[in-house]
Parts: sequence; structure tokens; C-alpha cells
Amino acid sequence: MERHKSFHAAIAARAALANQPHPKAVLMQKSEPSIIWPVIPIEGVPEVIVKLQRPVHRIIRIVAEQYHTTGEDIVSSRRTKDVIIPRHVAIFFAKEMTLSSLPEIGRRFGGRDHTSILHAVRKITRMIENDPQFAARIDLIRGLLRA
Repeated sequence: MERHKSFHAAIAARAALANQPHPKAVLMQKSEPSIIWPVIPIEGVPEVIVKLQRPVHRIIRIVAEQYHTTGEDIVSSRRTKDVIIPRHVAIFFAKEMTLSSLPEIGRRFGGRDHTSILHAVRKITRMIENDPQFAARIDLIRGLLRA
């Protein structure tokens, strides 16, 4: 039990040293293919990946700023093109950078169904694969979110 506590204390200390705001460190399996996070070496502890929780409201705010829209528009029921892409990008990052389930993310984005969240994530993933300019913009936003 004592080793378990010191292990989590070491994870929290590493997150604090990395200057991360409000770290909620979560251990992920190293083999997890969808997680692109650095491995944090901790002496005497098996290699793990630490995924830091990003608040959804912060994701919405940063994406809204990058697309020159508002957070209210992103979570609204509007379906115009100028709102759809930023909404889908914010949903993509909410899925990538939080531990929230699809239904939880849906509730944060105006009560959307989990299948709508899955559609948005898949759509943005396809756009990243097919459009290098869009992929560069996503990388820029990802960097802002990780800062």
C-alpha cells in the first residue's frame, strides 16, 4: 500500500515540475495507441504515460478564439458552417485531451448525443489526414492547449 501512495505522489510531483495547471495525472498503458503523451521517467517505477486532464471549458475558449467565434456559439444548436467546424474541432480536442466519456462530452456541448460526438471526432480525424493546412492548424491549436 505504501508503494502505491509513493508512486502516485511521484506522478503528481512530476506533473507539478512540468508546470502543468491543476494536474490531474492519470496513468495510461504504454501500449495505448491513441495517446500521444510523453513518457515521464520515474526512478524505480515502471515506465508509464501520464495524461493530464484539460478542462473542457478551456478547450472551448481556445478553439473559439482561434476560429474568431464565441464559446456560446460552439455549444449552441446553430448548424451553420462557421460554427460547425470550430465545434467539431473543440469536440475532437475534448475527446483527445480529457478523460470524459462521449456522453459527458455531449452534455458539455449543448446536450448532444454520444453518436454526434463520435461523428465529429471521426470527421476531424479524416480532415487532418486529407488536408495538410487543416492539420497544421490543428497542431497549432494543440500546442496552445498543451501550454
